[in-house]
Amino acid sequence: MSSFRSTMKVLFPVVALIWPLALAGQAHDGQHDFDFNFGTWKTHIRRLQRPLTGSTTWIEVKGTVVVRKVWNGRANLEEIEADGPMGHIEGLTLRLYHPQSHQWALSWANSNDGTLGAPIVGEFNNGRGEFYDQEQFHGRAILVRQVYSDITPRSYHFEQAFSNDDGKTWEPNWVADLTKISEEEGSAFTGGTEPQHHFDFNFGSWKTRVSRLQHPLSGSTTWVWTRWIFFLANRKNPTVRDSPPMWLTAYKQ
Repeated sequence: MSSFRSTMKVLFPVVALIWPLALAGQAHDGQHDFDFNFGTWKTHIRRLQRPLTGSTTWIEVKGTVVVRKVWNGRANLEEIEADGPMGHIEGLTLRLYHPQSHQWALSWANSNDGTLGAPIVGEFNNGRGEFYDQEQFHGRAILVRQVYSDITPRSYHFEQAFSNDDGKTWEPNWVADLTKISEEEGSAFTGGTEPQHHFDFNFGSWKTRVSRLQHPLSGSTTWVWTRWIFFLANRKNPTVRDSPPMWLTAYKQ
């Protein structure tokens, strides 16, 4: 029982923050709320050096952000490449829209570890996007808030803040002002021969024909064929040895 109470104590602040957003979002179809973000942007970032320590030392970072549309706007991929006193930053944010809740889930990944983080969830109301989650920071549970505001066709403002008192107060630690430099949705990164570039061959649009096993792991030998379709940069997953494949794909560029 004590473990249950502790869990609820941690989760309740997050639910309390997100629940009003969910109620407000019931009448709003937000699948195109990030459309303003497609293209290439110049970013100026101020990053708090030691969050939640009382530090007032900020680091200036400048870079490029590229946002590409996926699923006709119901998802998108943001890439950032920036440089500052703490070195080179390469990261991406995968944003997915949930049509039932009318909310977005944003997951961050850093090129240093190649791991997609837990999603931060929220939505846009009256031109302002607010997203929340609960994370571990130096062994302690904190709340995280991200806000997109002051949105125009050529600029917007982004702010991330932490709270270690259940959302009573917030300390900003990542503040960015972005200006659009192009409508192009190209990549912010350059190619190379290192292992992280082994999928570079896959960039672009492809025509595919897919064969899908109708009833996997049931002894079925019935395959279902799809029509030819176009999509962007698919990744093929390896099959398990000594197991029959359940999805075969042929590619032609």
